[in-house]
Amino acid sequence: MHENKLALLFGVIALLFLVWNFIIVLIIKDHLQQRGEKVNPATMHFQIFSIAKKYREFNQKEMGTSGKHYGTFRISILLFALFLLLGILFVA
Repeated sequence: MHENKLALLFGVIALLFLVWNFIIVLIIKDHLQQRGEKVNPATMHFQIFSIAKKYREFNQKEMGTSGKHYGTFRISILLFALFLLLGILFVA
């Protein structure tokens, strides 16, 4: 019973990081569109890594850094994967 509660907790935390990642991807999409890059909203979540790479490249050219949202994107996707894996391990 205790393992099920932990699995549910990890699942909820993973969901929160997934929502956070979704918001960051929307911010990155808006940033790219402001710079003239075309991003298809219907397929952007299938291409999130290539969109994040384009965002990093634009920022490298403009400011010399990868951009504040690129780091947040990477952290949120890694934490999502970590908590999802932990939740799956506690269910199994």
